[in-house]
Amino acid sequence: MQLQNVISPMDATVAYMKKKKFLETLQLGWIENNEDSQMERDVLERLQPHENLKRLTIRNYGGTRFPHWFGDDSLSNVVSLELRNCKYCLSLPPLGQLSSLKELTVSGLGGVMAVGVDFYGNNSSSAVQPFKSLEILNLGNMAAWEEWCCFEGQNEGGAFPHLRVLNINNCPKLKGATAARSSLFKKLSDRGLPAARVFNSQFSIY
Repeated sequence: MQLQNVISPMDATVAYMKKKKFLETLQLGWIENNEDSQMERDVLERLQPHENLKRLTIRNYGGTRFPHWFGDDSLSNVVSLELRNCKYCLSLPPLGQLSSLKELTVSGLGGVMAVGVDFYGNNSSSAVQPFKSLEILNLGNMAAWEEWCCFEGQNEGGAFPHLRVLNINNCPKLKGATAARSSLFKKLSDRGLPAARVFNSQFSIY
């Protein structure tokens, strides 16, 4: 669904996305980022999908943060999520609480400097295990990204218990020894996965 011609948030409301219970795949995007960040934020807020959605892609979103429905049950059945070229967003949404998510791609979020504890979920300090179904994590083209905080919850096993592929590409400022990155590398290595599948720093998968 191309959204560059939506001139009012009310136009998005009449799409009734939340009532489309048979919709399993949704792509939302603009041709390019524009200067009306607040309008795009309001439009996306009103495009909350039905909880039966399984695959979601958002491209060229110009808001500074993602909508509130990223933090509720609207995406509870999503297995694949892509966030691409949302260059004005300053932080990642609480994706760790998406219990069905198996593949996550985040690329081109040039405004993100740190991936903090909120990334693991709204209740990141509780016993809820973040990213409990995630198998593939692709992170790339984030020029300002410097820090990646570890999950510090009390649950056994920590975050990413089923992760098998981690690709990090074109993130030049990310410190090589960040705790989260080192922890994930060790976890994947302990499972016998080859290093070539853990870090793909020279060849983009996007």
